[in-house]
Amino acid sequence: MLSLNTPILSFLRSTLQGKSATKGTIQSMDWSELKVFAAKQAIVGVVFEGVKLCRQQYPEYVERQEVMRWLYATEKKRRHFEVVNRRVADLSEMFAQSGLRSCILKGQGLALMYPNPEGRAAGDIDIWVEGDRKTITDFVHSKTPGTFEQFHHIDFPIYKDVDVEVHYLPSQMASPLHNRRLQNYYKSHQAEQFANNNPVLGKHVCTPTNGFNAIFLLSHMMRHFFNEGIGLRQFIDYYYLLKQGFSDAEKEEFCKAVNYLGMKKFAGAVMWILEKVLGLDHRYLLMQPNDKAGEFLAEEIFETGNFGTMDTRYTFREHGALATALTDIYRDFLLARMFPSEALWKPFAKLTNQRWKIKDRFDAKKKA
Repeated sequence: MLSLNTPILSFLRSTLQGKSATKGTIQSMDWSELKVFAAKQAIVGVVFEGVKLCRQQYPEYVERQEVMRWLYATEKKRRHFEVVNRRVADLSEMFAQSGLRSCILKGQGLALMYPNPEGRAAGDIDIWVEGDRKTITDFVHSKTPGTFEQFHHIDFPIYKDVDVEVHYLPSQMASPLHNRRLQNYYKSHQAEQFANNNPVLGKHVCTPTNGFNAIFLLSHMMRHFFNEGIGLRQFIDYYYLLKQGFSDAEKEEFCKAVNYLGMKKFAGAVMWILEKVLGLDHRYLLMQPNDKAGEFLAEEIFETGNFGTMDTRYTFREHGALATALTDIYRDFLLARMFPSEALWKPFAKLTNQRWKIKDRFDAKKKA
């Protein structure tokens, strides 16, 4: 694990606070190492904001060529961000014209919380659509026939330049009990999300409320953490969400919810990352940090990178499907030391999810 006092993390904390890193941090910075770190954690745009601040404050220590190299690295991401913004508006209008209410999850709605929205790397579009599974899949298949169905979403290849996932469920958990409770939570709060219009993004675009996001993003982070790994990009999203401010009553409601949903320990670990690694002021935290779980989670973050793409510990999985399955089971047991319930249920949840993939392939062959 990186020391919390390394130049890279000191630089990142200063950037998130909207100020230049100190002269000492800049002088000791290895810019090549910073680039590798930013790419691994999918936060190149965020780090570039810090580079510009340092250039303004200490131009003698940050060469113009260095700024230009970062600008070049972010330009393609900036153009993609603009494309995704347009697609979000088009997609929401498409569903609205068909009488289906929708809500954009993560992505562009969260970007608006950033000091510079373009600093958040835009990925695919996750859109939650109101209605039962059949209604949603029938609509998607009417536009893009033969699309494979997943457990909680269906791919919607309607655009060539942006991937789209249409969700019947915002996210899921491995534990059957906690997943049932989570889906009930989503159902009881969905009307407010489908009515929370965000005119900055478009006439028909809705995004989640902050209170809903506090639970949804946590469950999303938790799912990706157990499935493949997770990087700092998702934690920075959460950082800016909490910076919006939550009342004492909202914090109390959050604590009750995460305890009921089986996410209390993971939530405490996230709070530790936000405070100790990213430097979020303690008054913004939704609950007390869990030091032990937080340190464990930090080790995983710095090993795996964004969605586990840089994890080099389990190269055995490259030897085929069986090797991948055995490696995943081994990793689940390692994670069970800290988060037993979700980790031990994950292999069974994965089998359930595979059922949908097998069903889709069977249906596709049948139609052929």
